[in-house]
Amino acid sequence: MVTNTSIDIGSQTINTVGTITTGTWQGDILDLPFGGTNAALTASNGGIVYSTATSLAILPGVAQSFRALLSGNLSAPTWSNAAYPVSTTINQLLYSSANNTIVGLPTANNGVVATNASGVPSVASALPSAVQGNITSLGTITTGVWNGSIIPMQFGGSGANLTASAGAIPYSTSSALALLAPTTSNKVFMSGNGAIPAWSSATYPVSTTINQLLYSSAANVITGLTAANNATLMTNSSGVPAFQTTASNFVTSLTPTPNQISVSSSTGAVTVSLASSIHLGATGAPAARMHLEGGVQNVSGEDSVIRAQSSSNAAKIEINCTGGTGRLYELSATNSATAAFIDRTGTATKWVVNASGLGFGASAVAPLYDGDCNGTFRSKRLLGNGNTPTFTLSANAGAGATASMSGCEMAGQFSITTTAGGGTGTWVIFTLASAMPNTNYSVIFSAENPNAATLTGNLVMQKTSTTQFQLIITGLTIPLPNTYIWNYLIIGST
Repeated sequence: MVTNTSIDIGSQTINTVGTITTGTWQGDILDLPFGGTNAALTASNGGIVYSTATSLAILPGVAQSFRALLSGNLSAPTWSNAAYPVSTTINQLLYSSANNTIVGLPTANNGVVATNASGVPSVASALPSAVQGNITSLGTITTGVWNGSIIPMQFGGSGANLTASAGAIPYSTSSALALLAPTTSNKVFMSGNGAIPAWSSATYPVSTTINQLLYSSAANVITGLTAANNATLMTNSSGVPAFQTTASNFVTSLTPTPNQISVSSSTGAVTVSLASSIHLGATGAPAARMHLEGGVQNVSGEDSVIRAQSSSNAAKIEINCTGGTGRLYELSATNSATAAFIDRTGTATKWVVNASGLGFGASAVAPLYDGDCNGTFRSKRLLGNGNTPTFTLSANAGAGATASMSGCEMAGQFSITTTAGGGTGTWVIFTLASAMPNTNYSVIFSAENPNAATLTGNLVMQKTSTTQFQLIITGLTIPLPNTYIWNYLIIGST
């Protein structure tokens, strides 16, 4: 049945309608997806519509003007308690003139915001005195005059109230800077041994010439002495120094007169300093910086050229090389009838000769070679031979063993370091660069460190040719790791 106000089609659902222009909706609340509010709302004058998690809602209007709408952190918004100004002016700051009353702060050019004793802010051209007293850091100050307290030294000041004085020199006391008062011309500023410095009493020249020496021409007057070429500095009868170039003032040559240079009643030394070598007794060119030939025949057929004689416990001759890793050695004869060659730098005795014979270390051992007294020592040929014997390590020394050797084919030092247990037999084969005339020579090894000393009874030196000899260990297995150091001497007769 159809009337002019409704359509009744039984239980069927109408899915589509046209444009409805009149009528009143009194059906179910429309959902948000279909353009509704999904809520039964009540109007509020001045209220604000907002969304909850499921529907729209209305924040009721507030009875005060100029309140701001505040977000609710994913919940319902609220009105602010504070009232905000409707308008502001350019550069104006906002502040609370009273509780919940925000107004504009009057601005000013070239000012700073400061508060008075009650906390009320304003824009002013000067900081309050309480603020000025609390400033702890500044930028670069390019203008202004400091009239504050004295700046301590640790903050870049002098720590003192100084008065300028033309020519004064600043210096430091134990707590502040000070000024040393100026003085007359050409005085020298001198240290005070940890106290106040002072000007010298003496005057010094403003300038000097090349090679010029300074001296006191009068009390506290230092001047330059006129220089001269090829001259000697001498004083006259009044003590005044001057350079002399006249030959009559000094010795230009020596004639071969006995005892021409002598020191009477003297306990000091006479030092002769020459520009070239000292060359005495030889007719040819000198072979060294000091070349001496001839001497006193204390024994027939022998010339004693150099003698070191002392009434003390020892007479010594020292040989020192100061270049690189050079060392100081000493050859000495003592009042106990012992001669020794000592490494002074290493504080070690290299070899010694006494009534028992020749040996290494602190005491001598009986000689083990021919030529002790009547033969000609093989060392005479080897002395000065700079060759160091070469060596080859045997497998008996153990895996990883290393060794080093220093010295010459007369004497030196040999060391070996084991990293694994060594066995008995030949450890090292030594080879000489220059062969001995025959195998009638001796090789002496002496312990230099405690490890080497433990092998004394197990060490054998075996000569295999005129150029080779071997170090053999017998009846001992060597513990590891250890370093063994021996001194060696190679000597024999021709």
